[in-house]
Amino acid sequence: AQEVMPLAAAELAGKLEEAFTRPEFTSAVSDFANSHCHEFAVLETVADASAVEHPLRWHELYREYTHLVESTLEAFLSAEGVHLDEVTALAKSDGWTAAAMCVDYLVASTEYPAFINLMCDFVNLNAMGGVDAGLLGGELGDSGGEPLAGSSAGQQIAG
Repeated sequence: AQEVMPLAAAELAGKLEEAFTRPEFTSAVSDFANSHCHEFAVLETVADASAVEHPLRWHELYREYTHLVESTLEAFLSAEGVHLDEVTALAKSDGWTAAAMCVDYLVASTEYPAFINLMCDFVNLNAMGGVDAGLLGGELGDSGGEPLAGSSAGQQIAG
């Protein structure tokens, strides 16, 4: 059963989702991921990705991605006069996290394994013909590198 959100929480969730679906943000994520996903392609070529030693470079890229997301989040918090604790509590709400695309971006900036999954998603998207920021309207997969079946991003690849 999905949790029913109070109106203020629903409004905040909507505003946060809007901030993370603006073209300037989705373009920045797409540009970043498309520029660096080739460095993660090795994870898609081995039977056991967990056996692959992660180079320090991947953590450097994770930090760069974290900075990209944090700067967007900080601008949102400042513009809306919202405290980070409110967003954190909201992000833990079952009813909101199930629907919000921006949660994928936020989680990938706070959890290294989620970032690795994000980069593997882009490896797969590029293998299928690429992706641009306009196609990031659906949730990014949390599939550990499997193709994005069922995701609108995976279904709308430009050829």
